[in-house]
Amino acid sequence: MKGRVVLLLSSLGATVLAVAPGLTQEPADTRTPLRITYVANEGFLLQAGEKAVLIDALFGGKQLGFCEVPTADTVAKLAAAEAPFDQVDLVLVTHQHVDHSDPALAIRFLSSNPEAMLGGPRQVVDRLGVEPGHAAVSSRIKEVTPGRGSATELTVGGISVKVLRLPHSPYLEKDDDTGKMINRHEMVVGSSVVLSIPSATGRRR
Repeated sequence: MKGRVVLLLSSLGATVLAVAPGLTQEPADTRTPLRITYVANEGFLLQAGEKAVLIDALFGGKQLGFCEVPTADTVAKLAAAEAPFDQVDLVLVTHQHVDHSDPALAIRFLSSNPEAMLGGPRQVVDRLGVEPGHAAVSSRIKEVTPGRGSATELTVGGISVKVLRLPHSPYLEKDDDTGKMINRHEMVVGSSVVLSIPSATGRRR
C-alpha cells in the first residue's frame, strides 16, 4: 500500500499547516503509515515505512520576524543529520527564500547524510552551486523546474514526486523611482509537490 500526501505550501497557496510546532501527527488508519512532523514555517518531515522526505525545512539559525524558525537544537540536528532527520532519503525545496532554504545548512545536511538527494528549481540549485562544499555533494542535487503551468515527475529511491510550477504569492512594494507598485516575487520560481511514498516495514541501517 502507498501513502500519498499533497502539499501546497502557504507561500504558494497553502493547505497543510494543521500540525502544531514540534509535534507529530499519527495516522488514524494504520494501513496508511504516514507520519508528518512539523519543523517550522512550511517545513515538514514525512515518513512512511522506511522512506523519509524533508520539505522546506533546511533553514534557521536566526530569527526572521515574520515566521517561525527551527529551534537551535533542531538546526543542529539538521546540520548533523541526526534523528529524526538521519533517515531522510529526499530533500525538496520549493523555492529559494530564506524562510524555506538556507543553502549553507542544506550543504551541511547533504554532507552529513551521504544517502540523501535534494531536488529544487533552478534558482535553488544555482544558489547551492556557489556555496562552499557544493562540489562534494553536487551529484546528489537535482534541478526540477517545470515550465509555466506545467508539471514534471521524478523518482528517487522509490519515492515518486510530481512537481507543479505555481506562481509565488505577490509581495507588493512601492518603487522609489517610478512610484508604482511592483511585485517583488514576480520572478520567484515556486512549486508544489505531490508525493507517492511506498510503505514498508523496518528502517534502513
